[in-house]
Amino acid sequence: MTDDRSLERAARAFIEVGPTQAPDRAVQAALLRVQSTSQERDLRVPWRTPHMTRFALAGAAAATIVAVILGGAYLLDGQRPPDTGASPSPTASSPVSPSPSSTGIIDSAVGYADLPGWIVFEHFGQAPDGSTTGFDPDNRMIWLVHADGSDLHELAPGDPADGKSSPDISPDGTKVVFASWTPRTLIWEADIAGGPARLISTDCDGQFQPCGEDQPAYSPDGSRIAFARSSDGLATTEIAIRDLGTGKVTILRSTSVASSSGYVAQPSWSPDGTQLVYHRVYQTPSDERATDSEVFVVGVDDAGLSKMPRPSGSWAADPDWSPTDGMIVFSTSPNRETEGWAFDNGAPRGGIWTIRPDGSGLSQACGECFGGGVAPSWTPDGRQILFWGYRSFALVNPDGSGIAHINQPALTWYGDQLGYGYAAFLAPEP
Repeated sequence: MTDDRSLERAARAFIEVGPTQAPDRAVQAALLRVQSTSQERDLRVPWRTPHMTRFALAGAAAATIVAVILGGAYLLDGQRPPDTGASPSPTASSPVSPSPSSTGIIDSAVGYADLPGWIVFEHFGQAPDGSTTGFDPDNRMIWLVHADGSDLHELAPGDPADGKSSPDISPDGTKVVFASWTPRTLIWEADIAGGPARLISTDCDGQFQPCGEDQPAYSPDGSRIAFARSSDGLATTEIAIRDLGTGKVTILRSTSVASSSGYVAQPSWSPDGTQLVYHRVYQTPSDERATDSEVFVVGVDDAGLSKMPRPSGSWAADPDWSPTDGMIVFSTSPNRETEGWAFDNGAPRGGIWTIRPDGSGLSQACGECFGGGVAPSWTPDGRQILFWGYRSFALVNPDGSGIAHINQPALTWYGDQLGYGYAAFLAPEP
């Protein structure tokens, strides 16, 4: 057994040392927490948030030290995943362009404190305004703040009671769509200006009988959302589209994955609304731990499924499609798929890459990315990439220049207890 604060203390000590490697005592504390954590769901639920058991969440808390704070990348343990039947795509040996920031060069002349609009981000643990204490990985919230540090506040506090995760912002900057956390996984919407949340997933129970819905993303015109849908008792996951006007759901059957071998996650729309990019996670049938992740593109008409190239020896996940020039950004450090990492097996560190939807132009925006490089997303004007770096948010230009934290002194929230901020998006000004 271990006391409730052992993982927290070990993790805090690790963070204070800096992003070099995970100390043994942090790992040991996490393992002890796993052994003493009560379980509320079937242990064969895929190893992912937000559908994790509390058993998995305890492990994820430790893994997040690496995946969210360090941005560690992953290796395949010597095996490639099985063929998905997708149409051929350019190989990972396509020309790769290293960036000026690949070696972690920081532009000290910029701080982005005058960035317009809201930063909307998912957060768990201690509330960044200090209103809650204690490290609770189930305390999932969505917060808003300006780049200058002003007007920090929670979106629709306590509504729904299940918590909030996976936010996305409407194209006009007035609404946020998100998924409830646990025990039910449903899609909700709330106004950025304030007010209660509205349930979108009216035909699901949120417990996967008949279905659960999460990781929503607005279409370019705001009339539809794409999301990851789990059904048949988590037997399958697939990408689906819901018309917000009629409620009609269209399932993209070509994206369907048997949950015993993996799952799909995090769709994002092309600027013209005709295609989606998403990632697929592979996992071992025996213990359902993630072993790899790749990025795919598919038409909203369920045609043309294709697999995107990626850096050799790396995972690819968390894709986001630029709203302007059509480029796709992704990370080699998946934001949520944190169970496949290894501390000392030579895995490359995290990084942010861009690629064209036809599979050409694979290029690195940043390598170590402040020890982060997690959950990249394009700014509303498509000019820069927002990501979670070490302890705080950061921006980088697609060519690797201008990398800097966003007003790090004002937007870094650590107190006596731990808290993490990630999965951030920049809202356009209405």
